[in-house]
Amino acid sequence: QEEWDAQNERERSGGAGSAATAEEGEGTAAAAAAASAEEAARAAGWDDDWASEFMEHMTNGGGVAAADGEAADDWATSEAEVAPLRYEFNQDNPYVDADADATDAMAQGAAHRQAGDLSNSVLAYEAAVQRSPQDSRAWEELGISQAENEQEALAIAALRKAVELDPENLRALMALAVSYTNENARDQAYDCLDRWIRSHPEYRAVAAEQQQQQQQQ
Repeated sequence: QEEWDAQNERERSGGAGSAATAEEGEGTAAAAAAASAEEAARAAGWDDDWASEFMEHMTNGGGVAAADGEAADDWATSEAEVAPLRYEFNQDNPYVDADADATDAMAQGAAHRQAGDLSNSVLAYEAAVQRSPQDSRAWEELGISQAENEQEALAIAALRKAVELDPENLRALMALAVSYTNENARDQAYDCLDRWIRSHPEYRAVAAEQQQQQQQQ
């Protein structure tokens, strides 16, 4: 009997230890998720209120990805209110008619942007994406040039295309979050930062672990 009681006591102690370890793991995952959320929010240039709200949103299982059916329609409608769903190209673009391939146009866009000539940078990148419409990086650079030129709606349209072509394009996701922030589109900005965290090689495991823990609760 004494041996039986001792075994039961060891099992109870082991169970309590396992519970404590699980709680510690949950706390560590939540803390890591909060830290990654804060870093993402600061990188997007958010003020303290937005950053704190996003951290709470993430650590409480946030995520605003579009769903099927009516929810997707609502999300698409709100997207259209922020920016055109398709990018609208300049009709008079000398770079489109130039005898150069997409790589040359990308180089021209980068050179113009470095020189501060954002208008010609945009035109060159527009030529690049028209020559290579499936190139996520070309769309990304076009969106960033439009954002630097303070054309947020066109920036958003281009960056959305970059992310559509490469859902794990971290630079495009972050730039898109910034542009949404500038347009005060909070839900879309949340969604981009959420996706940035879940795609980032340093944070994706933490985000997945936290999501699993929340599903088990």
